[in-house]
Amino acid sequence: MHNFAQGVPYNWNVNNNTAVFWYHKAAEQGNADGQYLVGYMYSRGLIPNKNNTDAVEFFIQSAEQVNLDSMGELGRMYAEGRVGVMCDAKEAEKWFLKRAAITNERSDTTSIGDIYVTGTCVQRDEQLAVKWYRKGAEKGEMLGEYKLGLAYLNGLGNLPKDSKQSAAWLHKSANKGYILAQDQLGVLYANGEGVAQNDQQAVEWFRKSAEQGWYKS
Repeated sequence: MHNFAQGVPYNWNVNNNTAVFWYHKAAEQGNADGQYLVGYMYSRGLIPNKNNTDAVEFFIQSAEQVNLDSMGELGRMYAEGRVGVMCDAKEAEKWFLKRAAITNERSDTTSIGDIYVTGTCVQRDEQLAVKWYRKGAEKGEMLGEYKLGLAYLNGLGNLPKDSKQSAAWLHKSANKGYILAQDQLGVLYANGEGVAQNDQQAVEWFRKSAEQGWYKS
């Protein structure tokens, strides 16, 4: 039995030294899932991090074996400058794009746009953020559709305010179940912004988001 599998019965309970032991063994033997889990535990401070670079080293080893979770962790770590790495927008972009090239199930392209909105690693650039949001939206990323919808609503990055375009993109995202898009669409219907004013539709979208736990609806 592979060492990674031997840790599974313990449900990777970090308080259980046996699970940690087997995952670490698996990671050292090159198992990508084991490397991800050990990196995750280091990054969350669940096991001692000797030199503050243990997490990134395990994530890189795992990501190089095409582990999607590790790629996402690396993108976020470099985007935020945390867990033993310097803030590096280009490195974050590299890992997000690597994952985006493999799967459309994640919002990696949209995450690149967030880097330029927050301005944590680079100078804030709303126009570049909108460019990445559009790429994500056109790929069908529901988060990208939502953020492009907001960009049209608020005129982000010198984008002309266009409530109809905003509503169109929010509809795409909301229909995929994105809770914030559903709530915002309810607001548009309640106010008659970009859509014909319709209290029934507003209530319906607020209900959908509330059913998913959105407390404002």
